[in-house]
Amino acid sequence: MVIALLAMAAKIYCASTTLGTTDVLLFQGFGRFIAQNGLIKLYLKSELFNHPPLLGCYIGQVYRWAGEDTRLFAFLTRLPGILADLVP
Repeated sequence: MVIALLAMAAKIYCASTTLGTTDVLLFQGFGRFIAQNGLIKLYLKSELFNHPPLLGCYIGQVYRWAGEDTRLFAFLTRLPGILADLVP
């Protein structure tokens, strides 16, 4: 358990100090569109967004929280995956 917590701390550090992959920028654009126009309109407009609705709702909400702060958006986007590593 100690090793898992140390790994989680390292992942949180990396997530909070880096932007990650270029997918973050694409997802931030999707999040902006969802926050402004809604998820259904994104499905109708973009063939690139081929993700399930729960993820779409999540990145829309993350964009509302983070706005144009790309670093915060990247961190909040990666946080659920980091926390999921601790769930048995």
